[in-house]
Amino acid sequence: MADVTYRMMQNACGLRNEAWTGGQFDLRDHIVEMVEEFGEFASNVKRLRRFQVGAATDGRTMADLNYALANELGDMGVVLCNIANELHLDLGECVVEKFNMTSDKYGFTDHKVRP
Repeated sequence: MADVTYRMMQNACGLRNEAWTGGQFDLRDHIVEMVEEFGEFASNVKRLRRFQVGAATDGRTMADLNYALANELGDMGVVLCNIANELHLDLGECVVEKFNMTSDKYGFTDHKVRP
């Protein structure tokens, strides 16, 4: 897959959100959606942990769980793009700036993201 930037994703999410909802969704709607998607992700993490420790499971395989986790993580990424769009923020800049600030704070200056 070609490299995709946060900006590209935000643009695509903005266009799809407009087409899908007619621009009727706002920040509150996206926050509720993020909570829902995080809950689905957490539920699959719980299933993964049960699988790892040999507890009773619903019969899903490791491949099933990895697929579900990847899908839910992707859903959260899309919702983050929608939230950033609502706030008129560049998600990529937010992530890089925060990552670099934390790297500086804890002395990991060799691990900063640089253009």
